[in-house]
Amino acid sequence: MESQQHKEMQEEKQNPKVLIAAVTFAKHAFCFDEFMNAIRAQNYKNYDLLFVDNSRGDLAQEYQNKLKSTGAAVIHDSAIFDHKIKTITNGRKMIRDYLLQHREYEYLFFVDTDVIIPPFALSRLLKRNKSLISGVVLTNMKIEGVNIIAPCIYDFGGEETVRVIDISEVLSDRFLKIYTAGFGCALIARKVLEKVDIDYNKKSLAGEDVMFFVKAKDQGFDTFADTAVKCSHLLYPFGDKRNEKYRFEPYLKREINYSFNVKLG
Repeated sequence: MESQQHKEMQEEKQNPKVLIAAVTFAKHAFCFDEFMNAIRAQNYKNYDLLFVDNSRGDLAQEYQNKLKSTGAAVIHDSAIFDHKIKTITNGRKMIRDYLLQHREYEYLFFVDTDVIIPPFALSRLLKRNKSLISGVVLTNMKIEGVNIIAPCIYDFGGEETVRVIDISEVLSDRFLKIYTAGFGCALIARKVLEKVDIDYNKKSLAGEDVMFFVKAKDQGFDTFADTAVKCSHLLYPFGDKRNEKYRFEPYLKREINYSFNVKLG
């Protein structure tokens, strides 16, 4: 009996249960099938799926039915706020609360529904055995009035600043200690969520994801990135050539280099 219990405990340690979760809405219906294909293709299978849906309007019920058809747990967030960052933050808080109420989950894996992760994403991040670790997702940023595309991970900058990491720094497969990241593809250990709440920056009305990692560092948790986990970001319908800017393959053929220091606000 003791031997069987020990075996089960070892299996749980080696294959921890993960909650894959996303805050989503009906405007992501165009990329949802691609998102789900990527989730189902994961070579790590010990996970459950949760969606917090804040859809409004005529398409809301149709989208919620689509979410439920995957077999995932679905929570409808009906709260109304005056800013989208408050809506997103409320959804992420609901996800955190759900995980804390379900003791079986050792990790939360945030994946946005417009982000397409590689099939080894979850297994590779888990093998790193870190409390906070991110893949890399290319996104739009506005730096000193200029729109750029950069990975949503940030390095240590000068005093009270972070440095936007160059695309050229993440083209090769690297394991990096970073300062903060986005929630587009982020694995978070339960012990972090037990200590750190999710909230946005009240001064700038931005960065519920960035602020989470900053607060986690204050609690003694470092953040890392594995740049082998390169994700595609579908901002436009599948097949639209504008999506190429948010895939890594075009950049692997040539290096683009830029670097900025950005105040946290």
